[in-house]
Amino acid sequence: MKNFRKILLVLVMVLSFVFVASCDNNKHEHEYVDGKCECGETDPNYVAPIDQLANQMEELKTASATINCPMAMELKLTMGTESQTQKMSADMYIELDPTSTYSITTAEGEKQYTYAVTQGEYVKEYVKLEEEWILADTVSVNDYSSNIDLYDIDVKESFTLVDGIWIGDTVLLSQVLKSSMDEIATELGGLDGVTIDETTIKKYNITVENGKISLIDIEMYMKMSYQGMIMEISYAMPMNLSKIGETTVTVPEGLPVE
Repeated sequence: MKNFRKILLVLVMVLSFVFVASCDNNKHEHEYVDGKCECGETDPNYVAPIDQLANQMEELKTASATINCPMAMELKLTMGTESQTQKMSADMYIELDPTSTYSITTAEGEKQYTYAVTQGEYVKEYVKLEEEWILADTVSVNDYSSNIDLYDIDVKESFTLVDGIWIGDTVLLSQVLKSSMDEIATELGGLDGVTIDETTIKKYNITVENGKISLIDIEMYMKMSYQGMIMEISYAMPMNLSKIGETTVTVPEGLPVE
């Protein structure tokens, strides 16, 4: 009987060892791919890339930023059977935050300085002429627009990640941004009676570096008509962004006192 008890005890110890070893061998370590493990477990900290892009674009609406934009424009004028094409380029430097924008536009060696600031329900726009700042316009906040409106979009259904770059659906974005495009076209036309025939986004790509948007690369096409003349404008505007959340907007000295 004693020998039987010893054998039983040894058997229990062996079975216990095998059970523990089996549990250790079967211990599963999750390996997440796109937020999911092959066992079906979901990573609670996972944020999908498109959601990250949406958050990064949303940040641009409230954060300060510095933008450098080497802008190029091609203007084609057609009257009857005759047409001529003119190319123009400019370098834009912009500092902005939710309430103010300071910009320097350089074209053909000439610099144009502008400053806009929100005060209550209005935006005051200043320009610098011959070393003197003047108040150029005062508009309501609802009527105020700028090229920066072009990145005020919902990205989730509009972009696909290709080789590390977010490629925009130009057909969808042309519809979404039509009002902003029409405003830009009107400003470029510069004449009463201009009819806007077409505004189209030809390219809208976004590059992200180190968790921040570093480039919004936009190309647009606009077609307008005026008294029998057709105006076609191809507009390339790659916006290189930096110092997001760290930009201090320059407040010009010598603004007129009102």
